[in-house]
Amino acid sequence: MKAQVLSVCALLILSAAAALGQQPDQDPIGQNFFAPELVIQNQAAIGLNDDQKTYLKTEIRQAQLKFTESQWKLQDEMEKLVFLVKQPHVEEHEIHRRLVQLF
Repeated sequence: MKAQVLSVCALLILSAAAALGQQPDQDPIGQNFFAPELVIQNQAAIGLNDDQKTYLKTEIRQAQLKFTESQWKLQDEMEKLVFLVKQPHVEEHEIHRRLVQLF
């Protein structure tokens, strides 16, 4: 079961990299894992049992929800940051604070 959890975590990391727009050849960790969608598409060929399929699908759904929420939050914060930067007088400490919150 630990191996399954580690595999799913690795797959989620790969999904996160793809969501951020990284090219696969620029991701040395991602090069060594399969995308969750690829695993699901080939579930019969690799012999996933029903418990493994259910577990993987649940983890993928949870990761997608988390990534979507993070993307919305990032977009909201970026709008605020752009507004601050466009002001005639830029408050550097406020910009720094917002950047720290983003990352």
